[in-house]
Amino acid sequence: MNPNPISRRNWLGRMTAASLGSGLLAGIQPVAAGLPANNNGQTGASGIYNIKDFGAAGNGKTPDTKALQSAIDPCNKNGGGVVFVPPGMYPHYQLHHL
Repeated sequence: MNPNPISRRNWLGRMTAASLGSGLLAGIQPVAAGLPANNNGQTGASGIYNIKDFGAAGNGKTPDTKALQSAIDPCNKNGGGVVFVPPGMYPHYQLHHL
């Protein structure tokens, strides 16, 4: 007999947490300061378009629609990539995704 029995509920909770955790960790890629190290400070150089480089304020007050759209357009034109949105508040109006 096991001296420390575990209930079915506890076992299922532990297994669910473990499987979710392993799935989340599998999708994480290492980044430095929020951007891959090979970016060299050039927007679009490695397929990453930082909206701050396009004039986004991220202060929660200034509308950042133009900056967001300005990052999306070259990303789309160049065949795809990542539009990187650093932490902040970016109020915007309708954006066009192609």
